[in-house]
Amino acid sequence: MVKLFCAFVGKEGSAFEVDIDERASVSALKKMVKAEKPNDLKDVDADKLQLFLAKKGDAWLTQLDALQGVSDTSDYKHLPIPGAKLRAVGLASGQLGEVSDEEGAAGKGPVHVLVVAPEGDRGSANETAQLLKEVHEIHEQTVLTKRKRYVHSKLNSTQGRELLEDLNIKVDLVRTVPYAAREETQIDAFKWESVSDECGQEIALTEEQQRERYRAYVEDNISDELIEKQLCVIGVEKGENILTVQVRGRDIELKGRTDLLILSDIVKDNPSDVRYLPEVKLLIEVKRAVIPSSDFQALSELIALDLLVDDPVMALLTDLNGVWLFFWVSEKENDSARIHKATIQKPGFHASKNL
Repeated sequence: MVKLFCAFVGKEGSAFEVDIDERASVSALKKMVKAEKPNDLKDVDADKLQLFLAKKGDAWLTQLDALQGVSDTSDYKHLPIPGAKLRAVGLASGQLGEVSDEEGAAGKGPVHVLVVAPEGDRGSANETAQLLKEVHEIHEQTVLTKRKRYVHSKLNSTQGRELLEDLNIKVDLVRTVPYAAREETQIDAFKWESVSDECGQEIALTEEQQRERYRAYVEDNISDELIEKQLCVIGVEKGENILTVQVRGRDIELKGRTDLLILSDIVKDNPSDVRYLPEVKLLIEVKRAVIPSSDFQALSELIALDLLVDDPVMALLTDLNGVWLFFWVSEKENDSARIHKATIQKPGFHASKNL
């Protein structure tokens, strides 16, 4: 049995305890939550609840955080598969985090699961969330009205071309020579995973759900070069808008993050120092399927990173299989900033090794 502390999203002081077998499923946990809170959830079917793993990186949400209220789940991992075992989604007994009695009394004990009930069924929780949303919208309309914002992950082809035009940036294609790979340099393609639901249907896992797997895949394939140059591969947590910057001299903001960064391994001592981007060399935007408009997300992220740091940087857009697209900022030409784009034939890791 494991003891899980849960909290409703949008409801202050709502942490509560559920005892359940770690071999049980996400669906069973939903039923236990409903049974533990029959009054709060009297009009809600258990299967309509949404559960989120209340963890950012290695840090659990605290009970003090829950006491003050949590209104946003965007930073947390959704648990959408009813049949998934709790121990397989990060809720095994050895993964739950332990604190001393003193820390527990100070509210530093962990909250493991965030619970979202359907709209219209949480009363004051919905009202709180709606109020926060309205305050945010008012702020957007009054304070940020004049500022044009581009969110990296939401750029389509039209917005991407508009961004390049706003910043007077041209993209130049660069010819490349295929790398003549020796037999011992052959690298297996990354295998994107799927899971089966209770009906046996295959459900493709998202890039976000597989980020740690592909981070390790990249790291393993360039490990010698990373060690030699004292670099590391870091996965950027959802919600950490590390590539947010205001363009100097213009009412334009670029906002968001990327998937992976290759930068100084000094950040391993204190992961929060990633925000300072020490000796960053490369950002990697990973897509299960790269489409033409994906270029603009990589370009937007590269522009933001170039504005944030002093040294030259590159961007890689890849599916970790056959698509390896590299971008870097070049010299100005005819008063236009230039970004070069090169398509590297497999294996694309050999370009990364030369950073």
